[in-house]
Amino acid sequence: MSNVLAAINRWLVIIFVVLTTGFAFYTGGTGPFDTALHRGLFLLLMMPLVFLYVPSGLTKNPTVENACTLLAVVVSTVVFTWSVLYYVRLYSEPFLNNTDIVIGVLGLLLVLESVRRTVGLSITLIFCVFIAYAFAGPDVPIDALRHGGLSVEDIASQIFYGTDGVFGTPVGVAATFIVIIVMLGAVLNATGGADLFMNLANGIAGRFVGGPAKMAVIGSAMMGMITGATVANVATTGSVTIPMMKRAGYGKNFAGAVEALASSGGQLMPPIMGAAAFVMMDYLNLDYLQLIKHAIIPSLLYFFSVLMVVHVRSVKNGFGRLDKSERPSILSELKARGHMLLPIILLVVLLSQHLGMMFVAFLSVMSAVLLSLMKKETRLNAKGYYEAFDAGMRAMAPLV
Repeated sequence: MSNVLAAINRWLVIIFVVLTTGFAFYTGGTGPFDTALHRGLFLLLMMPLVFLYVPSGLTKNPTVENACTLLAVVVSTVVFTWSVLYYVRLYSEPFLNNTDIVIGVLGLLLVLESVRRTVGLSITLIFCVFIAYAFAGPDVPIDALRHGGLSVEDIASQIFYGTDGVFGTPVGVAATFIVIIVMLGAVLNATGGADLFMNLANGIAGRFVGGPAKMAVIGSAMMGMITGATVANVATTGSVTIPMMKRAGYGKNFAGAVEALASSGGQLMPPIMGAAAFVMMDYLNLDYLQLIKHAIIPSLLYFFSVLMVVHVRSVKNGFGRLDKSERPSILSELKARGHMLLPIILLVVLLSQHLGMMFVAFLSVMSAVLLSLMKKETRLNAKGYYEAFDAGMRAMAPLV
């Protein structure tokens, strides 16, 4: 039974990855749907993936775990299909019927469970406290905090169906800008962008004092240009730089700290920054190119300060350069994979022409796919592209 459920869940992952990728590319090329419909479709496709990707952690029995995952996928599909089918009525009429209320409450429970799985129990408990406060407003003993209270219908209408709740601005930003940008980073990573940046960082920094640690800093800055995600940055660069730093004599604590500190700066490094940058852009009504201009100097100063810390520690402890045999040729690396830098250049150039962010990111992804076919070092087969899109969806799961 466990094997059957696991197989069903694997096929569901494939189906939802393909559908969500198609949704991201279609809307990136043609533009978003109506606000409520677009956000509803996005959550209809992404919420099942959250449950499929992130285990509940409540049981070690694989049969129970797979069954619970499948149940969550089915319920979330039903809930968000309802919100998509009836979005005009749900967003225009002031009153909900009993079915709407039940679906809304189920939707809130699903959101709370997805938050628990991806972020942790502490944030989930904070949300629960505020929902309880919405119910118990008249009974609050402090006058300044007391309010009239909300009914179950009000909670379902305002927190679940309303555009100030679950379907609010952060989900809107994720459904428009972030998803297509994450797909760009995933394609560049899969086609050798990570190897290109790590080898370039190695070639540049390896010849200086404290080469392995400086390589981690420069490599993380370059990886931040295409991922904008701290965890992905650590996973990609850390697997190379931490063992190299330890072999060079750095303590394991220092090696881990350098990698964590450098990778955290990946969220600040243009042109692809962390999810918060896109939320800022939407709230502040800024052009993305303006945001890049404001971010580039602080991000460079951040990485420069990390480099200085590494340099001082390296000089103090007498750590030297990397051996020449360990340093790849920069020219050879650029010859093999340098063409994969063009999508990033295209992204910045088109943004400077004040084209829409979604459309620019879509063109950059398409250019990355086409450019990857030019050389065997970067060429992917169908399975390789699917794995890239799957990696992109996994990166999206905590952001939903």
